[in-house]
Amino acid sequence: MAEFKRAITTFSSGQAVHRYRHKNGEWRWLESTGKPFRTATGEIRAVIVSRDITDRKRAEDVLSESLAQLSKKSRYEAIIGSVTRSVHQSINLQDVLENAVEAMSKNMDKLENVVIFLVEGEEAVLKAYRGYPDWYIERVRRIPYPRGATWKTIIEGKPRYVADTDTDTALGPAGREVGTKSYLSMPIHSGGKTIGCIHIHSFQKNAFDGEELKLVEIVAQQIEVAINNARQAEALRQSEERYRKAKDKLEIKVRDLEILTGLIQAVHKSSDLEEIYKVALDSVVELENVDLAMIYLIDEEKHEAVLHAHRNLTEDYIRRAGRIPYPKGLTWKAINSGRIINIEDAQKDPDTGPAGRDLGHHSNLGIPVIIEGKVIGVIWFGSYKERKFKENEVNLLSTLGDQIAIAIARAKQTSELEERSRKLSILSMISQAVHKSVDLNQIYKTLLDITNDLKFIDLMAVYLVEGEGDKREAVLQIDKGYPEEYLKKFISRIPYSIGLTWKIITSGEPVFYGDASDPSTPVGPVGKALGQRSLLSIPIKSGSETIGVIHFSSSERTSFSQQEIDFLLSLGSQIGTAIAKAKMFEEIKQREEVLRESFAQLSKKNRYETIISTVTRSVHRSINLQDVLKNAVEAMGENIDGADNVSIYLVEGEEAVLKAYWGYPEWFIKKVGRIPYPKGFTWKTIIDRKSRYCADAEQDTFIGPAGREMGTKSYASMPINHGDKTVGTLNLASFQKNAFDEEELKLLGIVAQQIEIVINNARQAEELQKAKEELELRVYDRTKELIDINKELTREIMERKRAEETLRKRTEQVLRYQRVLLKLAKMDNSDLHSALKKITEADAKTLGVERVSVWHYSEDRSEIICKDLYKLSENIHESGLRLKTQDYPNYFLALEESRILAANDARLHPCTQEYTEGYLKPLGITSMMDVPVRVHGEVVGIIGHEHTGFMREWTVEEQDFAASIADMVSLALEASERRLAEEQIKASLKEKEVLLKEIHHRVKNNLQIIHSLLNLQSIRIDDSRMREKLKQSQNRIKSMALIHETLYQSKDFARIDFREYIKELSTHLFSSYGADSKNIKLSIDADNVFLSIDKAIPCSLIINEIVSNALKHGFLVKKKGKIRITLHSNSKGSYGKDNTTPHLCRLIISNNGIKFPEDLDFRNTESVGLQLVCALTEQLKGTIELDKSTGTEFKITFPA
Repeated sequence: MAEFKRAITTFSSGQAVHRYRHKNGEWRWLESTGKPFRTATGEIRAVIVSRDITDRKRAEDVLSESLAQLSKKSRYEAIIGSVTRSVHQSINLQDVLENAVEAMSKNMDKLENVVIFLVEGEEAVLKAYRGYPDWYIERVRRIPYPRGATWKTIIEGKPRYVADTDTDTALGPAGREVGTKSYLSMPIHSGGKTIGCIHIHSFQKNAFDGEELKLVEIVAQQIEVAINNARQAEALRQSEERYRKAKDKLEIKVRDLEILTGLIQAVHKSSDLEEIYKVALDSVVELENVDLAMIYLIDEEKHEAVLHAHRNLTEDYIRRAGRIPYPKGLTWKAINSGRIINIEDAQKDPDTGPAGRDLGHHSNLGIPVIIEGKVIGVIWFGSYKERKFKENEVNLLSTLGDQIAIAIARAKQTSELEERSRKLSILSMISQAVHKSVDLNQIYKTLLDITNDLKFIDLMAVYLVEGEGDKREAVLQIDKGYPEEYLKKFISRIPYSIGLTWKIITSGEPVFYGDASDPSTPVGPVGKALGQRSLLSIPIKSGSETIGVIHFSSSERTSFSQQEIDFLLSLGSQIGTAIAKAKMFEEIKQREEVLRESFAQLSKKNRYETIISTVTRSVHRSINLQDVLKNAVEAMGENIDGADNVSIYLVEGEEAVLKAYWGYPEWFIKKVGRIPYPKGFTWKTIIDRKSRYCADAEQDTFIGPAGREMGTKSYASMPINHGDKTVGTLNLASFQKNAFDEEELKLLGIVAQQIEIVINNARQAEELQKAKEELELRVYDRTKELIDINKELTREIMERKRAEETLRKRTEQVLRYQRVLLKLAKMDNSDLHSALKKITEADAKTLGVERVSVWHYSEDRSEIICKDLYKLSENIHESGLRLKTQDYPNYFLALEESRILAANDARLHPCTQEYTEGYLKPLGITSMMDVPVRVHGEVVGIIGHEHTGFMREWTVEEQDFAASIADMVSLALEASERRLAEEQIKASLKEKEVLLKEIHHRVKNNLQIIHSLLNLQSIRIDDSRMREKLKQSQNRIKSMALIHETLYQSKDFARIDFREYIKELSTHLFSSYGADSKNIKLSIDADNVFLSIDKAIPCSLIINEIVSNALKHGFLVKKKGKIRITLHSNSKGSYGKDNTTPHLCRLIISNNGIKFPEDLDFRNTESVGLQLVCALTEQLKGTIELDKSTGTEFKITFPA
């Protein structure tokens, strides 16, 4: 009643809807409209019109609820449809998330903000949102673990709905500041893990219910599908990218291997370095990032890095940097460090020389050339691009460097082998000359021929000592390269102690000078004047005595390598031996001559000549030491009077070892075969280094017990020397005292000298043989090493080809799986049974599994029921099989806890062996792979893969595919549930539509009955005024009945097409008042406006009152005229699917009949009709104006 009190107090219209309890106990609704007025006496009265609107209220409540549900359903379907389309049309996760928040923001009631977070490491990262201010987004863009409501939902992994945030402790300060009063948080799952969540926030408490929870859950599931699709797409893209990169890398490696193989083949086929350099550098400069290449090797004697090969260098660079002196520039930096140098920009490097800068390149890669741990050079690769060489390029070019190093080493070894062979040939020739000839002239000729072939020898001279004491001279015997005038004037005879020649003779040691012109050297002025730089002087020895010297010299400083020095030393030793031997032979000849002359008459002379001749021939014919020693003891034993035993000992370590003997019994040999240091007269002779003669062994303290036991009475012992060491003894023993004299000692001395010669020859031959074997071994080892490297490269190539084939097969398999999954994702899920058949058949054929089945739990979860089983070999589908869960507890427990259960040996696997006797063996199943089917996080079924025959090992790709198939089944089940729910909602809505139609129909019928009753009543009333009032009531009821009639005939029960309604109502009023349409014209100009029933009924009554008033009073005098009704909206917006509804409407009703009285205030009149018009306008929350200028025109403006 407060509204009516306010109306009376303010003297304005009032309207109220209230309820009261009927006498039958039920509540009834009344709608009352009242307007105060003053009577002629000044009393305030009010006209109140009340009507029972209980049925309307109930219908409105039912309609409102149905419309709300229908509207919400449509909007929620729009959200699900938008998100689902986005998921299936795009694999871009961000697009899906943006579409999801946009759809929810537009279509959910009371939703103010929506946001999606995904987990990245230890943070929840904001991915999409709507409705939040910028300051809020900046604060919550990345939420660290475990803060706020977001992490609480992610950690718990289940939905959270907070109806009142005042009671919530998880919401953060940002959420409270933004005004959140209630929120719903839904976790997003993927692969058994919670990976994010969706928040929807409202500024009202209790804003959401179970429908919003289901809706957001469906959106979260679709986002999970989108995430899986995105991950699968990303995995596919990464797989393709890995395959492409692997292919690119493999192509690069194949190209690199081809380069390496070509170089290795070149290394093995040829020892020609120029050919190898050509193959290597031609291959390298074809590489994309190599423009220049050059090889520098060290010239050790000149301390320079010398350019040996190059590609694409300028003539200016070659001229300026063809030889780089130590230690300048990057080249020597690489050589000295022995490490790879990789420079991004050589132009900026301080070590780059001026020639390198002028070359204009940038990238520089230096690979040291290393042989046997020693850096012998560097290989440079350059590019005009400013970049560092990549690791694979460095590896390739390093390997090229190694191969070039191998080639250089091999060429060097080959060169050294050839040089050594040549020198061995020379030494062998000299050795043969030594043994074949004792003619000095022939030896000198041989030496001259050899030195003429040695290009590094410019000068050679041989000097021999002649004379005695201080009168001695070094006399030139042979020379090479000396000018004639120098020979005559200065150097043909060098007096004792002058110059380098006598220094060598005096010291008996070889000397080498790298620069003989240096003032510090003992080379005399004549030698320096000859231009000698490199000089090697070798003494010529006969026994321990130096009898001459050989000089080798070159005009270049330090021109002799160590190998050449070693060779010249060997050559000098051989020549010295030959000369000494020749001189000795001359001396022997002289001695033989003296012996012949002295003992011409003595047989002793002949025997001793036989001994000497036998030993000498043996020495010259053989280099086998044992043969010479054996011949010597036999010749002495057979030809020396009084000699009962002959023995020769040579030192080996700390023992004197018997090498040859004559006349000794076996027992003696066993005792004295090895004499330890320093026992007996043998060691006495070796230690003293001089001959010993014992005429009476009984008086001797050095003879051992074996000698005394043997019966030795006298002995002679002669040392055998080698160089400056005593290496053995030559012993004569006799069973007689005083058996020997000086002649036997001299004979022993001669034989000892011959033995010394053969020892020298044998040791030199042994050294040469050892050197030859060592060289052959090194060549063999290196060749074997190269073969092993080649085998390793071949093996690596095969392994890489196998890896490429495996990668290709796996990629093809994954792509095939993806194609099957995409095809299944696009299939129609409207028929669940058909969808399951397609899934099991595609699964079995793709994986090649004999049995693939889909199982579903019963309602009480006591058993699982087979929905579809596909048998691959028979190509048939079956269903209906049931298994009790209590019979297989381990299996079902494992499924609840696992993402996938893969049992390669199903009969032994702890989770599946329960099936063995009753299921696996009868069906021949050996391997199982079962995946739980989850809906809303709960396991609702299983997709089983059962393999028959041999056991099968399930691969990771097969397991991932099976999990994806399980997801497909989950989606099919969810789609089936959604369809069932939608059908139920549609059925419910259909029932409500029928009910609404029936309500409107009954209301219209009831109003029509009232109309008819009033009509009957008016017939019985004679009072015209009363009949007129009844007629007015009839028209008012008719206007409302028309509203309900229009509604139940319309498809839209919420709104009415008011343009058509105005036509029907106007026609009815004209007919009711008997207006002649020929005289009174009706003009209707209305937009296509749709009004709700709350707006339509007041508007219809307003039109009824004003038009009725015009028909009754407007044309009493003027019989002709026009009534005009217009209805327009000044702003239009979309409403529903096809129709439009105004935001603000203006209703104008005018006539050109009798004008409205000027002195009458239509707002304060006793006319019930006008009071009703004003009251209804206020009910519409509108305004009313009256224009009397051209007739009577009412303008009513109200919100739609």
